[in-house]
Amino acid sequence: MAPKTQSARRQGKGRRQGSEGDSAHQVDKRRHILKHAANLFAETGYAATTMDMLASVTEMNKASLYYYFDSKQQILFALLRASIGRAVDAAEPALAADSASDSILHLIRAGVENMYAQLDASRIFMQEFPYLTNTLSKEQFDELMALQRRYQKIVYLVINRGVDSGELRPGNVRLLGSLFTIWINAPLTMAEKVDAEQVIATLSTLSLGGIEQSPAVKA
Repeated sequence: MAPKTQSARRQGKGRRQGSEGDSAHQVDKRRHILKHAANLFAETGYAATTMDMLASVTEMNKASLYYYFDSKQQILFALLRASIGRAVDAAEPALAADSASDSILHLIRAGVENMYAQLDASRIFMQEFPYLTNTLSKEQFDELMALQRRYQKIVYLVINRGVDSGELRPGNVRLLGSLFTIWINAPLTMAEKVDAEQVIATLSTLSLGGIEQSPAVKA
């Protein structure tokens, strides 16, 4: 009987994802790996990054890396899932705002602050999105898209409520929502030159100026 290959041993021992039983040390280690992987993927590109390179920047041996993640693919998936999940969590309070304009302002601030807080992960998503159907498993890709749809649904609900209440101008809600999401993420390429507050102020003025009803129409 042939001995197990190194790959098979890794697959058997790898933890794949964090679990509720993880110790604080294990959680910290996983965060440590993801932080350095995000920077490396963003700078080098996912395809060009190797597990040897990850071991070097994390100052861990490869066996330790494989204990926490079965593969480079698992690391990418964990990064993107956490990134999109944070965006969804940050956006949800917009649904409880008192007015459509307050909801829009919350979405802008939450979206921009979240992007600036995780620039590497945001860049990775933009860089790797065209290739994710080949890079990730179908289950992983579907999970990311489900999270993405949750975020988009929040945006659609905010705009739709504003249109129904007369606070926002009538229009194609899905088109407005999609363009709004693109607009929030557009400053990513300028993030190192323009601070978040300036981006928030500019997007707030342009967004509300374009979709908010005039006082005469509201009355």
